[in-house]
Amino acid sequence: MLSSFIIFIFLFVECVFSSNFFFNDPRPELFKLTDDEVSNIKVTLTDDEYGKFKNLILSGNQGNTYSVSGIQIQLHLEKKSRIYFFKDVTFSVSEPVSETSTKLSYDFEFPEKAQMLGVRKIELLPEVNDPTFLRTKLACDIRNRLGIPNQNANFANLYINDVYMGLYLMLDSIDSDWAYNLYKEDISPILYKCENKQSYLTLQSSLTNCESENDNDSSHDHWQNFLTRLESGESLEQINGIMDVDLFYIQIALEFLSGSWDHYLNNGHHYYMNRPGNKRWQMIHYDFESEFGLDITRSDHRNREYPEFDFWQWTEKRDLLDVLVFQKPQYLENMIRSIIEHTFNPEILFPRIEELKQIIEQAVIKDKTRNNNANANTAQNQNQNQNQMLPGRIRTANKEYSVGEWSINSNFISIIRMI
Repeated sequence: MLSSFIIFIFLFVECVFSSNFFFNDPRPELFKLTDDEVSNIKVTLTDDEYGKFKNLILSGNQGNTYSVSGIQIQLHLEKKSRIYFFKDVTFSVSEPVSETSTKLSYDFEFPEKAQMLGVRKIELLPEVNDPTFLRTKLACDIRNRLGIPNQNANFANLYINDVYMGLYLMLDSIDSDWAYNLYKEDISPILYKCENKQSYLTLQSSLTNCESENDNDSSHDHWQNFLTRLESGESLEQINGIMDVDLFYIQIALEFLSGSWDHYLNNGHHYYMNRPGNKRWQMIHYDFESEFGLDITRSDHRNREYPEFDFWQWTEKRDLLDVLVFQKPQYLENMIRSIIEHTFNPEILFPRIEELKQIIEQAVIKDKTRNNNANANTAQNQNQNQNQMLPGRIRTANKEYSVGEWSINSNFISIIRMI
């Protein structure tokens, strides 16, 4: 039986800590250069465009969108004393303004031959639901350390016409350009995004529930053939012929270890299925804001003793899991042990968390200070009145995590919930 490793993970692991968190760092140059600081992204709009942006977006009117092409942006790396200039960039608000939006998400798309240090598209996410601002970054770093295909994440301050808009998480977007940059070859990837819940990789649950992200399978024949073969697979060997089973084991092992309730094992979504060229299909997770147990009570589990769960208490039995896990549990057990030994243990993760906290502390203070007046030097002596507008917000929230709550929740304790 797969017993819970979570309760033991911080007690019985011996591992040597390396000052370099990544092995043979696979990330694009952008994320290598910005890993040890909060970069500054500066957007320059014409007076006319800036007026449109303020009227459409910063007004907070529900349903409004904004996009502009051909603009110039700058990437400032103060620690390295470098400034990069990029032209002909498309800048947009990721989603229409909603009645609950307090801080928006932004997208940048660069010309194919003038990418942003090896990245064609980036997105800036506000991560307002995560009191630590660290979950997505840490989840991406863990996967990169394990050497599996994944998004990359770092931190950035955003300025629009010299107006400070707040602290954001900077990620690359998973799409055909991302796949090309990853594999360094013209692979014509087939990419499906499983955003809707209950997509369990069966014909019934996933054929139309997952959406194609490019035009390389417009008839959906490849996707249907994959799901059909996956359903008919009766052994690990058969399934491994069409899907990267080792990668699948890593992904579900990380879901189990990190208390991830909003991916495949529980809600059946927030993952991509990618087929690079004629190779096997790959599962790639995204959306890690609820990782490491945040809002875990929103899951369907009635028993709240999560650290004591075994694998089958954490998920439901499905045909794919029956073949790959129930019939041969030793494969997943070995994968979990390997991940704990090499990455998911306190001697590796705690120093990384402390490092990331130090990198973003001053940026967090500035992001949570009214009127851009970030004069305090430490998180402990910064008390915020959250009833006033903060940088980049389009409206006040009923409750927003303060700097003090960020500091407390970033320690190795149970989450303090917002009331």
